[in-house]
Amino acid sequence: MALDRFREQMRLISEAMGGVELVAGPHDDDPRYIYQSGHVLARVEELPDVVPAVNVGRTESVRVPHESEARAGLVRIEVVDPSLSDSRDGGVTETLGKLREMETRNGRRMLSRNNVVAITPGVVNSCPSDEPAPTDADLHPRPSMTGAALSGVEVMIIDTGLLQGFETEHPWMAHVRAEGFNKPAFADGHIPMYAGHGTFIAGLLVAVAPSARVRVSAALNDAGSILEDDFGQTLLDALGPDWPAVISLSAGTESDDGGPLMGLEDFMRELDVREGTLLVAAAGNNGSDVPFWPAAHTLTPHRAGVLSVGALRADGDGSACFSNHGDWVSVFAPGERLVGPFAGRAGTDDPYLYQHSTFDHCRYKLDPDDPRPFYYDCTCGFPPRVGRLSVEDADSPARVSTAEFDGRAIWSGTSFATPLVAAMVVNYMLEKNVSDPRAAARDLIQDRSEHVTVRGRRARALRPDGWDAQPVAAFPPLPAPPQP
Repeated sequence: MALDRFREQMRLISEAMGGVELVAGPHDDDPRYIYQSGHVLARVEELPDVVPAVNVGRTESVRVPHESEARAGLVRIEVVDPSLSDSRDGGVTETLGKLREMETRNGRRMLSRNNVVAITPGVVNSCPSDEPAPTDADLHPRPSMTGAALSGVEVMIIDTGLLQGFETEHPWMAHVRAEGFNKPAFADGHIPMYAGHGTFIAGLLVAVAPSARVRVSAALNDAGSILEDDFGQTLLDALGPDWPAVISLSAGTESDDGGPLMGLEDFMRELDVREGTLLVAAAGNNGSDVPFWPAAHTLTPHRAGVLSVGALRADGDGSACFSNHGDWVSVFAPGERLVGPFAGRAGTDDPYLYQHSTFDHCRYKLDPDDPRPFYYDCTCGFPPRVGRLSVEDADSPARVSTAEFDGRAIWSGTSFATPLVAAMVVNYMLEKNVSDPRAAARDLIQDRSEHVTVRGRRARALRPDGWDAQPVAAFPPLPAPPQP
């Protein structure tokens, strides 16, 4: 089921990108990332070295892009050619192979896949850990309905934008501003799939830090995705000349070699010199310790400007089953079964059409050989439903599940732990009268975090005011490991 869901989401992303042909890598039976077929990325200044190597053995030489076509210092080269023996991805893998010797000699990557950056794509879901569900529960964490005087601390959320009419349903969010345009709350009579992702994130951030000046960019499409080279340039364009104190980013990807994305090099260099800005980035929902970019820049020389955030499970005592983990994750925060603002209006019928069927069981495990899904009742099987894309795959007559929302949803993912940490940094800056968000983040974790055990490793965790631990249904305890 997990691989089916990955492929379902890949097709949805392709459709949202206008039919761009996408491929799963590294293999169809073990997909970990998504990239554009038939195209590679190269730095503008390295074209004189790269192009001759790419052209070796080709029937037709590649077209050399003009510098005016550059996006964030990169150009996209089309490499489809009948002479290439590997047609699965339009010659991308074979073309990359031609540069390996040169890259080894120069000590750097010179060609790259054009990866899809999305709201946590990857081996397990290629989407948030679950789809939103309706709920009667109160907003959680609880917002301050009385509002607060706005401070000078600005936060930019890079995501799917804001839903039209959000401020009417949730007047405590009225000061949140859209960069660009607000997304329609309804399309073809239904609530769009992930169009509410940015609104949900903004609501969580404002609930914890009501005095933050919040802007929300609609950099990502309704499937929460964008190609790597477009993403680097879109980030720079969205931020403009005046960068905020905090950037909240709930998107990323793994890469084919585990290393950083070429498409974000210009952005990361600019972040280095913008010392008054902190990037708070989601660690991803693959249940893995494989680096997820750009959050994993905590491993690189850019680490001073980056805070990566994993998700705690609902009781706050350990990591959520879906959360990425590892020494590159800076801190964990609540990210499972949070309740925030969403589409829908009280007293009206505004259905959400589910895209994916829920798993029969979770793919996330502590031990691949253990038959149990995980050590607690994991989010991915809650609640059971049939998705539109799953029905199409199976050619099944089963009725697709729908739900009606009243402006709230319950949702899970590292996407949602991220704005909670961004909000806590803002509050700490105000409380301690600190103007440097990077220093505030370091001191916040040092002063306020607690230790939790994540996959057998000690990790730091932050829990905001307005969030209460919720019980989780536990499986029987795992057997003790054999003694040596």
